[in-house]
Amino acid sequence: MNGTPGVQKDKKKAFDLLLTTSKEGNNDARYYLAICYMEGMGTRKDEKKAFNWYFESAYNGCHALAQSRLGYCY
Repeated sequence: MNGTPGVQKDKKKAFDLLLTTSKEGNNDARYYLAICYMEGMGTRKDEKKAFNWYFESAYNGCHALAQSRLGYCY
């Protein structure tokens, strides 16, 4: 089911919304955007970008889950 075009389109749309919301300063969106980059959901897998978004979420918003994932990245 993950390979169906509709599901992939939905993942891309969700990714785009997370990216926009993250740039507007939403800390939870930053965390979930990092997961998208780490897992390649809605975008190409990019561990460097994932790290950067985890960092933004962890340090600018004190997001506990982002802090944990950032520690894992280190």
